[in-house]
Amino acid sequence: MVRDMPALDPIRPLVTVIPKTSAVPSGHRATFHETSGVFLGDYGKLCGPALMDHPVEEWVAAVRRCLPGVLLHAVQQYKPREAKDLRLDVAPYLHADYGSWLTGMRMMVSPFRFCTFEMVPIEVAGDGRTGRGVRLS
Repeated sequence: MVRDMPALDPIRPLVTVIPKTSAVPSGHRATFHETSGVFLGDYGKLCGPALMDHPVEEWVAAVRRCLPGVLLHAVQQYKPREAKDLRLDVAPYLHADYGSWLTGMRMMVSPFRFCTFEMVPIEVAGDGRTGRGVRLS
Protein backbone atom coordinates (compact mmCIF):
# COMPACT_ATOMS: atom_id res chain seq x y z
CA MET A 1 0.00 0.00 0.00
CA VAL A 2 1.25 3.50 -0.81
CA ARG A 3 0.95 4.74 2.78
CA ASP A 4 3.54 2.13 3.81
CA MET A 5 6.25 3.58 1.56
CA PRO A 6 9.34 4.51 3.62
CA ALA A 7 9.41 7.99 2.05
CA LEU A 8 6.12 8.76 3.82
CA ASP A 9 7.40 7.88 7.32
CA PRO A 10 7.62 11.55 8.45
CA ILE A 11 3.98 12.21 7.57
CA ARG A 12 2.41 8.77 8.13
CA PRO A 13 0.03 10.04 10.88
CA LEU A 14 -1.35 12.59 8.40
CA VAL A 15 -2.08 10.08 5.60
CA THR A 16 -5.74 9.29 5.04
CA VAL A 17 -6.73 6.22 3.07
CA ILE A 18 -9.64 6.79 0.71
CA PRO A 19 -11.43 3.54 -0.14
CA LYS A 20 -12.16 2.70 -3.77
CA THR A 21 -15.72 1.47 -4.11
CA SER A 22 -15.93 0.65 -7.80
CA ALA A 23 -13.48 -0.50 -10.41
CA VAL A 24 -13.13 1.50 -13.61
CA PRO A 25 -11.34 -0.25 -16.49
CA SER A 26 -7.94 1.20 -17.36
CA GLY A 27 -6.14 1.55 -20.64
CA HIS A 28 -7.95 4.01 -22.89
CA ARG A 29 -7.52 7.74 -22.28
CA ALA A 30 -10.45 9.71 -23.58
CA THR A 31 -9.86 12.88 -25.57
CA PHE A 32 -11.99 16.00 -25.39
CA HIS A 33 -13.77 15.10 -28.63
CA GLU A 34 -14.59 11.58 -27.43
CA THR A 35 -16.46 12.85 -24.38
CA SER A 36 -19.78 14.61 -23.97
CA GLY A 37 -22.27 15.65 -21.35
CA VAL A 38 -22.02 16.71 -17.74
CA PHE A 39 -22.20 14.28 -14.82
CA LEU A 40 -23.98 15.70 -11.76
CA GLY A 41 -23.63 12.80 -9.33
CA ASP A 42 -26.26 10.66 -7.66
CA TYR A 43 -29.91 11.38 -8.50
CA GLY A 44 -31.07 10.37 -5.02
CA LYS A 45 -28.69 12.86 -3.44
CA LEU A 46 -29.73 15.57 -5.91
CA CYS A 47 -33.31 15.16 -4.67
CA GLY A 48 -32.19 15.54 -1.03
CA PRO A 49 -32.55 19.23 -0.12
CA ALA A 50 -30.51 18.84 3.07
CA LEU A 51 -27.36 18.14 1.02
CA MET A 52 -27.39 21.35 -0.99
CA ASP A 53 -27.27 25.01 -0.10
CA HIS A 54 -29.61 26.00 -2.98
CA PRO A 55 -32.65 24.17 -4.37
CA VAL A 56 -31.56 21.57 -6.92
CA GLU A 57 -33.94 22.99 -9.52
CA GLU A 58 -32.13 26.36 -9.36
CA TRP A 59 -28.75 24.67 -9.54
CA VAL A 60 -29.66 22.51 -12.56
CA ALA A 61 -31.25 25.54 -14.28
CA ALA A 62 -28.00 27.48 -13.80
CA VAL A 63 -25.98 24.66 -15.39
CA ARG A 64 -28.45 24.55 -18.31
CA ARG A 65 -28.12 28.34 -18.82
CA CYS A 66 -24.33 28.02 -18.91
CA LEU A 67 -24.37 24.95 -21.15
CA PRO A 68 -27.46 25.12 -23.36
CA GLY A 69 -28.18 21.93 -25.25
CA VAL A 70 -25.68 19.83 -23.26
CA LEU A 71 -27.07 16.58 -21.87
CA LEU A 72 -26.92 16.35 -18.08
CA HIS A 73 -26.39 12.93 -16.52
CA ALA A 74 -26.79 11.36 -13.10
CA VAL A 75 -26.51 7.89 -11.66
CA GLN A 76 -29.03 6.33 -9.29
CA GLN A 77 -27.30 4.61 -6.43
CA TYR A 78 -29.60 5.93 -3.70
CA LYS A 79 -33.39 6.08 -3.93
CA PRO A 80 -34.70 9.58 -3.21
CA ARG A 81 -37.37 10.13 -0.58
CA GLU A 82 -39.11 12.43 -3.03
CA ALA A 83 -38.38 12.09 -6.75
CA LYS A 84 -37.97 15.30 -8.76
CA ASP A 85 -38.33 15.83 -12.49
CA LEU A 86 -34.92 17.35 -13.25
CA ARG A 87 -34.85 16.24 -16.91
CA LEU A 88 -31.59 14.32 -16.46
CA ASP A 89 -30.36 11.19 -18.16
CA VAL A 90 -30.35 8.88 -15.11
CA ALA A 91 -28.46 5.58 -15.37
CA PRO A 92 -28.44 2.76 -12.82
CA TYR A 93 -25.38 2.60 -10.58
CA LEU A 94 -22.79 0.02 -11.69
CA HIS A 95 -24.68 -0.99 -14.85
CA ALA A 96 -22.87 -3.20 -17.40
CA ASP A 97 -21.07 -0.31 -19.17
CA TYR A 98 -20.73 1.87 -16.06
CA GLY A 99 -16.98 2.49 -16.34
CA SER A 100 -17.09 3.45 -20.01
CA TRP A 101 -20.25 5.50 -19.52
CA LEU A 102 -18.78 7.42 -16.60
CA THR A 103 -15.42 8.12 -18.16
CA GLY A 104 -17.16 9.28 -21.34
CA MET A 105 -18.43 12.38 -19.55
CA ARG A 106 -16.79 15.62 -20.62
CA MET A 107 -17.16 17.23 -17.21
CA MET A 108 -18.24 16.30 -13.71
CA VAL A 109 -19.60 18.80 -11.24
CA SER A 110 -20.72 18.31 -7.67
CA PRO A 111 -23.47 20.55 -6.30
CA PHE A 112 -23.41 18.91 -2.87
CA ARG A 113 -22.28 21.20 -0.12
CA PHE A 114 -23.01 18.93 2.80
CA CYS A 115 -21.80 15.48 1.67
CA THR A 116 -18.78 14.04 3.40
CA PHE A 117 -17.10 12.75 0.26
CA GLU A 118 -17.99 12.26 -3.40
CA MET A 119 -16.23 9.08 -4.56
CA VAL A 120 -17.21 8.89 -8.24
CA PRO A 121 -15.28 11.97 -9.50
CA ILE A 122 -12.21 10.78 -7.57
CA GLU A 123 -12.47 7.32 -9.14
CA VAL A 124 -12.63 8.73 -12.63
CA ALA A 125 -9.84 11.26 -12.06
CA GLY A 126 -7.77 8.51 -10.43
CA ASP A 127 -8.22 6.40 -13.51
CA GLY A 128 -6.55 9.20 -15.48
CA ARG A 129 -9.26 9.50 -18.09
CA THR A 130 -10.61 12.94 -17.41
CA GLY A 131 -9.04 14.71 -14.47
CA ARG A 132 -11.42 17.61 -15.12
CA GLY A 133 -13.43 17.51 -11.90
CA VAL A 134 -15.00 20.82 -10.85
CA ARG A 135 -16.72 21.84 -7.63
CA LEU A 136 -19.31 24.60 -7.86
CA SER A 137 -20.52 26.05 -4.58
